[in-house]
Amino acid sequence: MADVLDRPERPVASSRRQPRETLELLLDDLMRVLSFEKALVLPYDEERAALVGSFGVGVSDAAVRELVVPIARGDDPIASVLRTGLPQRVRDATTDERLRPEVRDALARMGVGPLVARVAPRGSGSAPRGRAGGNGRAWCCSRGSRE
Repeated sequence: MADVLDRPERPVASSRRQPRETLELLLDDLMRVLSFEKALVLPYDEERAALVGSFGVGVSDAAVRELVVPIARGDDPIASVLRTGLPQRVRDATTDERLRPEVRDALARMGVGPLVARVAPRGSGSAPRGRAGGNGRAWCCSRGSRE
């Protein structure tokens, strides 16, 4: 027991991953298991009251950062995951009328057709007040363009 107590502590900060690194590992596994080709991460921006693109896997970060999804629109399936915490399926993001035209256009430029949107797991961000989504980040995963 004494040898356990006498061990120097490992630095905690060096063993922790950055949120992006953690999410990328999680998304890589999710994409492989579910045969997705692309993933987008959209953290909640309180000042804009919107989910704002942060980075992507299989999609350029610059393209993802163009994506802004206001949460005020009640029928938007991407925004609803933050409000409800429930995953949403979109058969074709390029034609779904529940999405704003600029969101549809941005997703089309990224080659996203069908997608699944869901809230990122707890512990990967902080929740906006009053939101059911738990952590303030949404993911969108896609198999790519509609065939």
